[in-house]
Amino acid sequence: MYLFRPCLAPLLALVLLAGCAGDTTSRSPSVDGAATGIRPGNIAPDFSLPFIDKAGRLHLADQRGKVVLISFWASWCGPCKIEMPALDQAWPSYKGKDVAFIGVSVDENPSAAARFLEDIPVGFPSVIDTAGDVSGRDWRVSSLPTTVVLDRRGVVRARHLGYTPRQLQQSLNLIDDLLEVLEEPTP
Repeated sequence: MYLFRPCLAPLLALVLLAGCAGDTTSRSPSVDGAATGIRPGNIAPDFSLPFIDKAGRLHLADQRGKVVLISFWASWCGPCKIEMPALDQAWPSYKGKDVAFIGVSVDENPSAAARFLEDIPVGFPSVIDTAGDVSGRDWRVSSLPTTVVLDRRGVVRARHLGYTPRQLQQSLNLIDDLLEVLEEPTP
């Protein structure tokens, strides 16, 4: 029995560390006491990022009151080259409704992101996170594309890694469902 005890301390430390590493929420309460984070049910982390193709910045907080689809993408990402045209094809069905589609490029080089949008133009705004602070630290994007759907209060309702037509349809169905819910937007 004593032979196994020295192994328990490192194993216990590893289990405790692994449990902490998986936490993707902060403890600051937000809407209805929900924590800020990237898991469904959490208030989405706010961001302010520059547009790729025009001057100015997009502030996620300004989208409160709308259902929001965010797609994190990169110019070098093969599946992103399939997802972005599919999102652009879906966008006209939602334009003019209380819906926002936002593309967030994680390219380090703004020119590469701009060239991508020249080759694959989209009708919804795209911003860039060259430093990776938003995509890496705040949103913990580890796979591209990553698509997130937020409700009108800014609560994460779904998070999908990668792209499939089925996954996109699930996101669009969720947007339709969220549009039917009459929530009071938060200030």
